[in-house]
Amino acid sequence: MSKLIAKNNMSAFFTVSFSPVLGTLQLDRKKWNLRRKTNRSQGGRRNAMNDADAPQSHRHNVCTVDKASANDCTNTVTTQERERKFAGEILSIAGIPKLTAQSGIDEVEAALRRLRREMPGVDRLRETAIRSEAIKHLQAIGLQAPAQLVDTALEHQNRQEETRSIAFSEPEPWTQPVDGSTLLDEIFGALRRFVVLPPAEVQAITLWIVHTYAVEATAICPILIIKSPEKRCGKTLVLELLLNLVYRPLPTSNITAPSLFRAIERYKVALLQDEADTFLYNNDELRGIFNSGYRRSSSYVIRTVGENFEPVVFNTFGPKAIAQIGAPHETIMDRGIIIEMRRKRPNEKSERLRFDRAFEDFKHLRRKIMRWSKDNLERLTNCEPMIPESLNDRAQDSWRPLLAISELAGERWAEYGRYCAVKLSANTGKSETSNRALLLADIRDIFQKAQTSRMTSADICACLAENEANPWPEWRDGKPMTVRQLARMLEPLAIRPKQLRMGDVNVRGYELEDFSDSFARYLPDFPADEDMVSTGSVADRVAVADAL
Repeated sequence: MSKLIAKNNMSAFFTVSFSPVLGTLQLDRKKWNLRRKTNRSQGGRRNAMNDADAPQSHRHNVCTVDKASANDCTNTVTTQERERKFAGEILSIAGIPKLTAQSGIDEVEAALRRLRREMPGVDRLRETAIRSEAIKHLQAIGLQAPAQLVDTALEHQNRQEETRSIAFSEPEPWTQPVDGSTLLDEIFGALRRFVVLPPAEVQAITLWIVHTYAVEATAICPILIIKSPEKRCGKTLVLELLLNLVYRPLPTSNITAPSLFRAIERYKVALLQDEADTFLYNNDELRGIFNSGYRRSSSYVIRTVGENFEPVVFNTFGPKAIAQIGAPHETIMDRGIIIEMRRKRPNEKSERLRFDRAFEDFKHLRRKIMRWSKDNLERLTNCEPMIPESLNDRAQDSWRPLLAISELAGERWAEYGRYCAVKLSANTGKSETSNRALLLADIRDIFQKAQTSRMTSADICACLAENEANPWPEWRDGKPMTVRQLARMLEPLAIRPKQLRMGDVNVRGYELEDFSDSFARYLPDFPADEDMVSTGSVADRVAVADAL
């Protein structure tokens, strides 16, 4: 920034600053205003810039700015008029302004079709102006739902120019019949070339891949959950393999709830969701849609669409695989086949997947899976596979479609299927569980350790606070669980604190028998009290308590 100091005949100083960035002259306003007042007092014009004392460069610059501003204003008005005129011409060519209240629906349809033909090449701003004017005119002549009609007319153009359509490569079925056992062996071998996983996990992934081709034959779609304790454990690599093997894959690292159910409804995709830990855990709406797609009979969400807010049903049933660091929400875990990934050791070797060649390299497998699935679709629908009794009810439902595939592939793969089902989903005591079930287990241990049938609420909370392996010492805001929080956790199980006489005082607490029914129902290794279960004594006591 350079400064030029000038002095006039009146010995009044002003400063002119030149900015090479802005390309303008900035005056010392205080001194220049003083000079202007002097000019006015001598009869000069208020805005005269031709004063001999003012620098020629300044006079020229001000004049240039004034002209530029005037030209900008003129150009803006001219551009707006031109835009309005052009939009008006398109509407006139289409015949929209000629429509009246007496115009029939056929005339309206013909005008809107002409409008669509005139739209190619129109930019978004002009298209918005045309849309607004068309809706305004149709509304003025009393037409119902004008926005929906105009949007429908312009939808084809918008879809072609502004969106990237989702396209799928439909595999052509293999020309000859395919043996199921051989097919599963080939898929298993292809996966083992690139990933380091125990055989049971690879067998489960193999069966799930075939399942994506035979969704029509099942009422359950288990979620394939690929989780790891840390990054670089191979989760994305597994998804990449699935991308090249499953039927109609739709890979994504982020998706909104409306996009999810619309994509499933329209394309019947196998969703491959990466990075689920970054956005899925605290997204209740999206998690609810994932959960709803598990069972065919309840895989629906309802949304209102259009100007009239018409309720529309969207189907969310279909295969889904998610990959993330850590465990997903317990409701998703409960509906899933869990694949535990671990970072491979230095001495564990595998081939590197060529991502640019994988789709073509696995083409023959996709074709064989398609042929086998089509040939066995009816048998899969009617199959009643042998399901291990050690699985809980939800796990049995989740494994049923996969075990049906393994049984039709022969006895060897039927054994493989049952083995990996037990290994991955049986109640081993190490599976993920809810906080409420965990609380029941700890309370059971507290009663057993105390060798008593009655305990106060305060004593139970004190014992829970000493268990550092579970969340109770820092249950809320870093503080231990309180007696009130304990009561809230147990209330859905119909377990409520009661007045107990202990020594000379009355205290609020719990009796062991209050927990017997819940222990039997939610803790698999606890023996059930047949009398209590059959007579429904807990329900009876709750009914009496409510009546009182």
